[in-house]
Order: sequence, then structure tokens, then C-alpha cells
Amino acid sequence: MFGLDRIQAMVALLTRSFASFGLECDDMDAFTAAERQGPAAFADLFGAHMEKLEHLCCARDQVPLFTPLAGEMMCRAVINCPDLRAVLERSGRFSAIVAGQEHSSKLMEEGDLVRFEFVSRYTTKDEASLLNDIVGLLYHLSLMSWLTGETLEPESIALAYPRPPRSSPLFRIFDGALTFDDPRNALLFSKATLAKPVIRRAEEIDGIIEHLPYNVILAAIGNRGLATRVRSFMTSVLRQGQPFPNESAVSHAFAMSAATLRRRLRQEGASYRALRMLLLREEAERLMQDRALTLSSVAQRLGFSDDRAFRRAFKAWTGSSPSALPARTA
Repeated sequence: MFGLDRIQAMVALLTRSFASFGLECDDMDAFTAAERQGPAAFADLFGAHMEKLEHLCCARDQVPLFTPLAGEMMCRAVINCPDLRAVLERSGRFSAIVAGQEHSSKLMEEGDLVRFEFVSRYTTKDEASLLNDIVGLLYHLSLMSWLTGETLEPESIALAYPRPPRSSPLFRIFDGALTFDDPRNALLFSKATLAKPVIRRAEEIDGIIEHLPYNVILAAIGNRGLATRVRSFMTSVLRQGQPFPNESAVSHAFAMSAATLRRRLRQEGASYRALRMLLLREEAERLMQDRALTLSSVAQRLGFSDDRAFRRAFKAWTGSSPSALPARTA
């Protein structure tokens, strides 16, 4: 369900959200260090930041918190349901008790799709509120996936927020189609999803409660598959100022043929080309924050033939030119 790119996008959105309150949070290096310590360390760090952000947003908009206890009680309320339809219907009734009927979640049918929607608690529609609401969506999505033992991806996600710029980290978090300016946040699934049976037992809840909704993130960072190791290797090469390794160099570094590398990455839903494009984008965005570096030097370090090729690639990735970045216009 989650990949490392999504995790990094959420951390980027977290950093921007803290900045909107005039505060700083730990940088990406701190989250990377926590990940290396293990999934629990990452969850503790990310969860602590999210808890603080939720308190800030709720205090600003004078709305109640959704406590971890409420999340646990909802899990226990739905665990004995026979299928996802019953889970979502019971979840709606539970939210009506906790938040009131006006702010409860609702299950609705729209043709071949079903819509599970939530009222945002926040009156301020900024990135901080958006991130809190995204975590709420992920809570329900991860719970549904855990209950059925399947990785569920929605057909689309509706957000009660204006469309952000194309460069927003939001677009790297969700794979499904995003719609904006909706009255409510919502997950949309095919109607067949409702028939999926619940396979979990009540005694299994204690094993997941501690890190919900961050267990979806834990599942991703706990997977040290080949794609993760290839990504780390290519990042290390780039940070050392060396040319970007081609597919042959990567396969040689991992003592396998190029064909085997392609096959194993494909099995993990990845490819050399996709990893290369992702890392080039991330490194470009990082380097462009350094005003001491010229555009030409950044293009050269990333292996582009000239400035024009770099500009085209950067605009394709982010929707804006390198010179339009705040760090370049300040």
C-alpha cells in the first residue's frame, strides 16, 4: 500500500505544516535515522509530530481531538463484523456517538462505486489541516486492509480542500485519482469491495493498536527489499558527487545480471527507470534549495546534457520551472 516515496512526501508535508505555525520539526535525516533503528522508532517519531500538529490545529480551530482511545474502541467495535459493508456501517454509527450525527462518517452508494465519507473537523483549510485529515483517511484505509488481509487501494479520494499546486507532496502520497473542493473527505471503492470478508479475530487487535494508523507506514519501511536497497545505493552514489549509476552498474553492485535485476525489481512493483526518475527529482529539489549552486551546476551534477534538458525535466516533475522555487525567488 505504501512506498518510501509516499513516506518521504508525508514527511515533507509535515515539515511544511509545522512551518505554517512558525515551528520547526525534525528534518528528513532524523526520520531516516529513525527508520534505520527500526519501524517502531520511525512510528514513534512520526506519531509524536502528528500528535503535536493535531493539537495545534484543534486548538486553532477550537475543535475536539480524536484520541487514540477512540481509535482503539472503533477497532474493537468492528472486529466481529462479517464483511466490510458491516464494518463501514458500524464505523459510521460509532463516529456518530463520538463526534455527533452531523460529523459522523457515512457510507453511500454511487452507481458501481461506494463512498465512505468523513466531515473534516477543521475550519481552516491549510496544509496542516489537510495532513491531519489524510492521516484520518489512512487510518480507515489501513484498518480495512488489515481486517480483510488484503492491500486495498481506493478508486479515488475526495478531499474537502482546494487543489494545491502540482508540486505539492500530496500528489506523491496517493496513487488513486484525487478530486478537490468536495463537501467531505471520502474514500471511493468499487461496490464489490463491500463483500470482502473480515478474517481477523478480536485477540489480534492488541498486536496492531499501538501504531495505528502508522502501521501502513511501518509495513513499507520494514520492507528492506531489493528496490529499497537499490534506492539507497543510488542515493549514496549521488550524494558522493559521482555520476548516476546506470542499470549495468547497479546490477554489478548487487552481483546479478541486468535481466535478473529487472525481474526482481518488477516482482516488487518497481523498475530501474522509475527509481532513477524518483531519485533525480528528489535530488534536484534538494540541490535547488541551495542558492549557492547555479542551475548549470545542478544540471551537471545530475547528469543532464544541458540546462534546457534539466529545466524540461524539472517542470515535468513538479509543474513549475526551477527558477520559480521559493528558495530561488527569495
